[in-house]
Amino acid sequence: MRRVAIKQTKPKYWIFQSNPTRYDLVADVKTGKPDGFWSANQFRDEMAVNDKIFFRLSGSKKGIYALGTIKSLPFPSKDEFGKLKVRIQFDGLIDPPLLRDETEKIRLLKNFRALRGAEG
Repeated sequence: MRRVAIKQTKPKYWIFQSNPTRYDLVADVKTGKPDGFWSANQFRDEMAVNDKIFFRLSGSKKGIYALGTIKSLPFPSKDEFGKLKVRIQFDGLIDPPLLRDETEKIRLLKNFRALRGAEG
């Protein structure tokens, strides 16, 4: 029997941001039929199918509210949010959400730029 070695790679983890004044992510996920596409403006060359996503809401109740998975490589699709998108799958809501006030108390997360809404 011939064996073939398959290089297994661990998924990367990404934080995608949603502005609740422009899109109600939580309400959309609760409907069971949320938008299955998301803009991929940064690090798109590093994204891979099956990478994991934390969805961060900005605004007064900022924090991590949902989990998901990348289901396609970035592809051209221009809209108000950028020039490329990825197909995504929402895996569920985090209940209760991990709010920024809580991550401020955790030394390793306090200055984590992605949780502060900093690009890059």
